[in-house]
Amino acid sequence: MKLQHIGLAVLAMAIWGFNFVAISVGLKELPPFLFTGIRFALTGLPFILFVPKPAISWMKIMLIGFTMLTLQFVCMFKGIHMGVGAGVASTVVQCQVFFTLLMGAYILGERPDRKEISGLLVAVVGIVLIALTMNGATAVGLLFVIGAAFFWAVGNVLLKSIGDVDMLGLLVYASLFPPIPILILSYYVEGPDQISTALESVTYSTFMALAYIVLASTLLAYTIWCFLIKTYEAKQVAPFGLLIPIFGVFSGWLFLGEEFGPQRLLGAAFVFSGLVVINWRVLLPYLRRLS
Repeated sequence: MKLQHIGLAVLAMAIWGFNFVAISVGLKELPPFLFTGIRFALTGLPFILFVPKPAISWMKIMLIGFTMLTLQFVCMFKGIHMGVGAGVASTVVQCQVFFTLLMGAYILGERPDRKEISGLLVAVVGIVLIALTMNGATAVGLLFVIGAAFFWAVGNVLLKSIGDVDMLGLLVYASLFPPIPILILSYYVEGPDQISTALESVTYSTFMALAYIVLASTLLAYTIWCFLIKTYEAKQVAPFGLLIPIFGVFSGWLFLGEEFGPQRLLGAAFVFSGLVVINWRVLLPYLRRLS
């Protein structure tokens, strides 16, 4: 990967790491399915007035919207709502790396080499160290988050199958598909009484959380991610997702008062080291210039 694209990947991971704080804030006032439906309604409907439809079939747009957006975030928000903390969710969802590598190897023929496997294993040590500092997650909630990771990986593979299209346009139009089924699910699962009560009690903090999730996490970060997935092999891009728990834990410490102790710092060091190993050929010339 080019150095500037590595920088873009890190930026997207930072945005997504802070996103878990925004999700936690929003879920204090809105039930998960309603929150997810509103999120995608705000992502799709206003922006189709300004963004042209990408030059691919509606079927492909719908598949992206159904897997990477609808199913991923229904599972993610439900898991967090069931007691999986922001830090735990940001860590567990990185199962997408392994799902993506497996699907990439057997569907796309993108088999990782020894350097990439070694770097991934180093990074996994860091993820385990971070995960061991977290507790309080429910088993069913964790299964929902793992499901979110699986559908994220499916979306990654689908992105490789589409042509060279405008990624912002793809996200805007793919966001048109999640709201209706998710809001129907919200009506039958969460009920009209809970929905009405939640909407009546919405505060400024939830509006700010939605603004961050729509503008930064969805439109900006996902545009970057989709661009990188289309430009490089999935096995090169997916491991950057291992940075999300680091930014997630840091943001939890910064905004929610969560602990950011030495074990988590050590875990972060392992993750960064693993990504350096994976991208060693790109980073080496720049490291030599700094020495």
